Amino acid sequence: MSKIIEYTKKIGGISGGIVGSPPKASKEKGKKYHEHLVKRYLEVLEKI
Repeated sequence: MSKIIEYTKKIGGISGGIVGSPPKASKEKGKKYHEHLVKRYLEVLEKI
């Protein structure tokens, strides 16, 4: 397993699943991320 994945799992476990820097967040970034997740989720559902 890569060091990045190991680190992310470690930090996620410590923080309760929250990883990132809140000051770098924005409404626009959140919307863009949400739209990406929905698009990918729909692609998976269409293949089922």
